[in-house]
Amino acid sequence: MRDRDELWARKWIARPVAVLFPKQKREEWLGDLHEIIDRWQRKYQYPIWFINLMIIVKTFVLILSAIEIRIVDLFIAVKKINK
Repeated sequence: MRDRDELWARKWIARPVAVLFPKQKREEWLGDLHEIIDRWQRKYQYPIWFINLMIIVKTFVLILSAIEIRIVDLFIAVKKINK
């Protein structure tokens, strides 16, 4: 199976988004993503379209989590300023 070539979501969505994060978090997240993808391919033998879809979903969740963290940090900073 030419899975590495067919996983366009990893190449064109997950990696570019990961670049926006600090190096340590980016490496950790991409490493986890690669492990999950390998498990989906080898153990469960999911179709390529499903793996691409799940990469998109996981990347979207990562973006939402990062936004949530920034908003919480902003509220904490504002709270400290107002004290």
